[in-house]
Amino acid sequence: MTFGDAPWIKGLIQALVARADDRGKHLGKGFDRWSAPVRRRTGATFQLRRRSRTRMTATRRILIIEDEMLIADHLAALLERSGWDVTGRAMDAETAMVIAERERPGFAIVDVSLQGGINGMTVGRELAARYGTRVVFVTGHLDQAVRQVQDIDAIFVGKPFTDDEILSSLAEAEATARRS
Repeated sequence: MTFGDAPWIKGLIQALVARADDRGKHLGKGFDRWSAPVRRRTGATFQLRRRSRTRMTATRRILIIEDEMLIADHLAALLERSGWDVTGRAMDAETAMVIAERERPGFAIVDVSLQGGINGMTVGRELAARYGTRVVFVTGHLDQAVRQVQDIDAIFVGKPFTDDEILSSLAEAEATARRS
């Protein structure tokens, strides 16, 4: 038995090929040239899985502006599982505006108290005014935040929040966007 004949090696090769298939955009002939010799050596069989290439509409594109990395990662994973196209994540106002200029998201989740000089309220106002972005604010100080924003149509979610609260707030923002 050679090293390449070991069952765990065959499994590893299959997992790597499946991962390459998931990440690759154009596998085509290059993949076939690489995988055929591997099949002969290991006896592994591969099945190419093509991802569906459904295009997200502009209304399902969302920007996450959150300075706490764990919360931003959680929100991104939740939204991607729920069918949203996360266009970017920003930890401060300046980065958020650069991403928004480039990606033009239809929605944004914005933490009210961001690090740096510009707070989340200002960022939310700018996104709504410049790009027509629907904003969902998340904050640990819900009463104070609601009193500060009267001039834009925004939704507020208090921290700590549940996944259902975020998704229902975004569904409400989508419904509002459709009506207008």
